[in-house]
Amino acid sequence: SATSTACDVDFEEATRLALSLAEDAGVWDRKGGLQGIWGPLIEYWLDELLPENATAMANQNELGILVTPVPSFGKTRASNFIDKKDLIDANMASVHLPWFLDGRLTHTFRNKQHIDGSFLAKPSDYFPDENGDTLVLDFAQDPAVAELWTDFVKALSKDGIWNLLEQGHSYAKKMESNGEFDILVS
Repeated sequence: SATSTACDVDFEEATRLALSLAEDAGVWDRKGGLQGIWGPLIEYWLDELLPENATAMANQNELGILVTPVPSFGKTRASNFIDKKDLIDANMASVHLPWFLDGRLTHTFRNKQHIDGSFLAKPSDYFPDENGDTLVLDFAQDPAVAELWTDFVKALSKDGIWNLLEQGHSYAKKMESNGEFDILVS
């Protein structure tokens, strides 16, 4: 979400592409659903969706992506992306669920091994400068979505995915009315 927002990705276009990729991969027909194929699907999806100037946009908006280095399990905020591949690799490291996404324990980012940035993360890991303005995009802040967090790897139906997008739109409107998007550079 943070990368898509920072890079001005159209969320409906992103959803259409994700559903098309899932359909082509047979996600709803295969016994394992997303298991083992989700990683390559996400990586292709990001490469298709992010504009050519995504790196400049991410850096201009001071995008930070939390990753978990292995074996320390400390936290690193990836930023200052050098190119689109570096930005995509940061995202892939940040969402890497060991073995589930692509059958591998870790994802390589900047020549080091990483897993999901939220693993063992504390709120303070997300905010490097308590005095700065920070836009937080976290599904857990939306009470209507937060209760679903235990099933985040379950393949939703197509209608369920569109409903989730609509709920995201509704929550984003609330965030916008509260001025939470004002810090984004236009």
